[in-house]
Amino acid sequence: MKEIFYKKSISSFLFDYNDNDVIIIPRGAESPFEHLDVIYQTLNNINRTILNVYFDFCLINGISSERFIKMQYKNQKFSIKDKEIVTEKDIPQPIKEKCNSYYKVYSKKMIDKTFLTDIEKVLLKECISFA
Repeated sequence: MKEIFYKKSISSFLFDYNDNDVIIIPRGAESPFEHLDVIYQTLNNINRTILNVYFDFCLINGISSERFIKMQYKNQKFSIKDKEIVTEKDIPQPIKEKCNSYYKVYSKKMIDKTFLTDIEKVLLKECISFA
């Protein structure tokens, strides 16, 4: 996954793609929809006419049934009429694997920073699974 920072901000988003499916994971306090110019520039570099863009808000909202938003990107902008909240079952498998991989690594790093005992850390890391 690649990290892109918003202009004049410490907030960012992670993104990756597989064919016409793109995953965007917002990081920080700012919404990616406040920085559409950066999102559009990133999506334009993928060079596809139509993209299915999945926003994963797990870092902001936690694990919930409303963690993913799917939008179509065509003609160099989002098609708002195609916006929908989707469940993890609706996410393409390669995109789901990219999310899981990121969250497992990210969660393990966060666990390592806690004041838990070593045994608690090991047990907690064994239980990590997201999508």
